[in-house]
Amino acid sequence: MAKTERATEFRSWVRSVLNNIRKTGGHVNNDDLFLETYLPFADGQTRSMFRTTLATVRHQNELIKVQREEIDHKEHVIIGLVDDIDLATKRQLLNRVVRKGVKDKQQQRWRELIQAV
Repeated sequence: MAKTERATEFRSWVRSVLNNIRKTGGHVNNDDLFLETYLPFADGQTRSMFRTTLATVRHQNELIKVQREEIDHKEHVIIGLVDDIDLATKRQLLNRVVRKGVKDKQQQRWRELIQAV
């Protein structure tokens, strides 16, 4: 790993820690340390519930991150497709799709539309 890549990762980590501190008032990277710091007198059941909640929140945040990246990619592709096609071509394409025989299924029309783009 190059020095600049490590520096970029470190900068990103520092930003995330500082944002976490700004939003929550603190930053603890370890679940056990978190429980000892913020819930020192909690019983075993409460600690277990918080561990489960923390794991669930982390998992959901990862899913949101992946979905956000996928949505951003799809949005970029769609915008790129629309920008690359001139208005006359769009009209011709839509006319072909709409004028297809009544017996054709809607899925087939969408396939044609996607293939043409």
